[in-house]
Amino acid sequence: MWGLVPKVEHYSCMVDLCARAGLLNKAWDLIKKMPGKRDEIVLGSLLGACQRRRNADVGERVIQLFPEMWDDSAKMRKCGVSKTPGCSWIDVGARAHEFHAGGSLHHHSENIYQLLNEEMKR
Repeated sequence: MWGLVPKVEHYSCMVDLCARAGLLNKAWDLIKKMPGKRDEIVLGSLLGACQRRRNADVGERVIQLFPEMWDDSAKMRKCGVSKTPGCSWIDVGARAHEFHAGGSLHHHSENIYQLLNEEMKR
């Protein structure tokens, strides 16, 4: 539509947004379609949402498909290595809204998720 070829970064952003909206199966479908290597950040984003939403089904699929990543992540945490929380932005009207990984829900999240759901149906 806009002549944009989606890259890993675009997929990662959409996975994060879908996961935050509770659309875990949609986020999983996006991960399966991602070009290139799926990294710990995008998979961790989905796993974190699975934990918050108590969705073991999708979480198990992620862990089973990429078991090697979780061994490395566990080793890094034991050594005291941590990652900087990710964030996503979305423009609604003339205003940009920022979401942080692990943060509380945005005060306009209901409206934003409704807008995202409408866009995803197109």
